[in-house]
Amino acid sequence: MISLAGPTAASDIGMDGAIGGQNEGRTPLAELDDEILYVEDVEGALALRIYQLRLDLYSLLESEARRWMDEKLLEDAARARGLTVAELEALLAKETSEVDEAEIDRYLAEHPAGGRVDPAQARERVRLYLAETRRLQTRIDFMESLREAAGARVLLDPPQPPRSEVDLAGVPTRGPEDAPVVIVHFASFGSRSSARSAAKLRRLEEAFPGEIRRAHRHLLNERDELGLLAARIAFAAEEIGRFWPLHDALFEALERDGFLTPERIREIARESGVPGDRIEAAVRDPARIAQVKRDIEAANASGIPREPSLFINGLFASGLSPYDDLHQIVAREVREAGRGDEPSMDDQNPAD
Repeated sequence: MISLAGPTAASDIGMDGAIGGQNEGRTPLAELDDEILYVEDVEGALALRIYQLRLDLYSLLESEARRWMDEKLLEDAARARGLTVAELEALLAKETSEVDEAEIDRYLAEHPAGGRVDPAQARERVRLYLAETRRLQTRIDFMESLREAAGARVLLDPPQPPRSEVDLAGVPTRGPEDAPVVIVHFASFGSRSSARSAAKLRRLEEAFPGEIRRAHRHLLNERDELGLLAARIAFAAEEIGRFWPLHDALFEALERDGFLTPERIREIARESGVPGDRIEAAVRDPARIAQVKRDIEAANASGIPREPSLFINGLFASGLSPYDDLHQIVAREVREAGRGDEPSMDDQNPAD
């Protein structure tokens, strides 16, 4: 197997081996005043970005490989039937072009057009949509059967996700310091997606008691005024030991209600034990913006694309991932740490 999954090496970037001595085997990257900067000195912080570039390269090569295989397989399949490729494609399309009136009725019952749409036009649009959907699925299934029969496969291994280094200095955390799993959540108190992600993490804490240490870092875009307001208050809450009560209350309210207002954020902060004078001082203090900016810069430096994002023991995962997927990652990390049997899947709530 060919692999793109290995660590960054001199051969990856077209450089010769490293200088001898204590840096034997390391890859020189730059030199200034007789001091050498090595690839290994910076790749930990850039691990996610390097992985994303490798993933883009893999996707490009995989797509080209599948195009090449499918072209050959279609030519062989057409030849075996005494047809040209165009004739075979037309035959596949013809076999799936008929749409039963009952199918259209079922679709319209499940997806009512509403408004002033002409019923006849609506039926025709649905007919075309169902025919095209069926044609595409038929071609996908047909090509898959050809690949399976021929034993066609891509030989290139996908790159493996790296374990990135995430700085937790001065970052609010909860859970045992010796927990085998550390989860860093890059999120915004102004984002409902982040609220849903936080709810999954709370379920993981309940499913793996004593096995998870959580950390929160703020990540918001330039238009997220509510997220900025809540983040500034959250830093003030952290100074008096009320960060996590505020964190949980904000995300629970956001997930439940779908939105927050500046007044509601202040109210939740007071209910979480943050005095009113501290709240207003945090809102006025420009230093709080610098604290939020520090977290955003840490996310940007790590190559995190957007909120909500997670690092689970340094492994990147989207906060939008289904709960079951996150559960499996945590269970594996706990198991590899030798911390007992894997807990059963929490089935009190449906998987996200």
